[in-house]
Amino acid sequence: MKNKKTTSLFIVVSFLFLLVGSFVLSSCESSRVGPELPQPNPPAPPAQPLVLQGTVVDDQTHVGVAGASVGIAKINGTVVATLTTDGNGIYSTDLSAQTDTIFIVGATATGYGSSSVYASVNKRTNSAGVSPVSITKIQGSTFTAAPATGTTANTPPTTESATNNPVSITVPQNAVTTSTQITISAVSCDNVPPYSNANLQVLLVVANVAPAGLTFNQPVTITYPLPLSKAAAAQLSAVKLNATTGLWESITAKGTVDATGTLASLPVTSSGTYALIDDNVTIDVSAITLGKSSTFVLNKLSNVLDEQYVALRSGSTTLTLTYNNTFVHVSSTGGAPTDAWIINQLSRILHMTFGNFIQTFRVNFPGLPTKYINNGVQYNPDRPNESGLWEFRWYYSSFLLSQPGSVSRSIAPTFTVTFRLDRTLWALNTKTGWYWIPHNQGGISFGPF
Repeated sequence: MKNKKTTSLFIVVSFLFLLVGSFVLSSCESSRVGPELPQPNPPAPPAQPLVLQGTVVDDQTHVGVAGASVGIAKINGTVVATLTTDGNGIYSTDLSAQTDTIFIVGATATGYGSSSVYASVNKRTNSAGVSPVSITKIQGSTFTAAPATGTTANTPPTTESATNNPVSITVPQNAVTTSTQITISAVSCDNVPPYSNANLQVLLVVANVAPAGLTFNQPVTITYPLPLSKAAAAQLSAVKLNATTGLWESITAKGTVDATGTLASLPVTSSGTYALIDDNVTIDVSAITLGKSSTFVLNKLSNVLDEQYVALRSGSTTLTLTYNNTFVHVSSTGGAPTDAWIINQLSRILHMTFGNFIQTFRVNFPGLPTKYINNGVQYNPDRPNESGLWEFRWYYSSFLLSQPGSVSRSIAPTFTVTFRLDRTLWALNTKTGWYWIPHNQGGISFGPF
């Protein structure tokens, strides 16, 4: 009997031990921390727009020109954007969708000529740079033409004329129905769009008759002073500028050279901008390819003068640097036109002007790569045990370029122009990139990465 009780007690105690043990094990299992799951990397930051921002300025006052028309085109002439400047002469556009790295930016405004410059885009750094487009006011002479009388008016002498003569206009009797104010202006050839990008044909002379939209009852005559002598009675082709498209369009009228070979007369029936051309005169720019194709990526060139950088950890900013772009020497032989005409022609073809100017680069923070983020914290995989911050720096160096060259004309008498083009400009250099700034290191940075 006793043994049965002992056996029963043993069974009960064993059961209790098992029950308590199961409870303890269950409690321990429930209190264990599960395995740490890998944390997903933060989502990649949204792509930043690649903004080209620039200004159109008056070349005399250097003040921004409000309401100027701006066209941005590829080197092949394909227009990618048409814009209008704001009240400060500023324009901007997003070029993220474009694959080209070099663009031509042209601008004009009411009462001004037109001009153009090159713009550069760097996809790697998500930045774009462009110089201000400097446009010149058209200076002319204003007079009143009456129906019953004929009138002749002259501009001031033109610097592009070989004889220093003015542009003149003759309005015959009954050319206008009522008394009308007319302005005749000489326009330098660097203040209008090129006639032909493909052949680089030369605009000999340009004149503007205003106001726009004026139609004459019978032709009025514009008399142009030529930049170089032509054969007497020669017929010169004429073109008119389409104010809407910015393109030159051929007209049937011809310019006729006078007996002296220094003046040419063109009959027109409406106001507008007219130019005389000569299909036998071209400019050979093979010797100045460097100047024409400068892309602000000049790391292979020497003569670094100075270096500056701009850094961002977010957002965007504009870096403004001064540069110099000057004709140092122009000489000619064999009956060449004036130096002013030569310089203006090259300015138009090279899409740049000469003198001291401002070069502006707008940069956008490219967004921190995910490899530099660990669990939501910035870190450097090359210095994993060090805390710090990343910033992106754009380093610019100034370079001095001196490029000799020559320009030839296929015209009788033939002549050659020799020149040296000295330019100082700013360009991105190879130090551009990501920089790591450790905490508690006195501002010491490491890079580029």
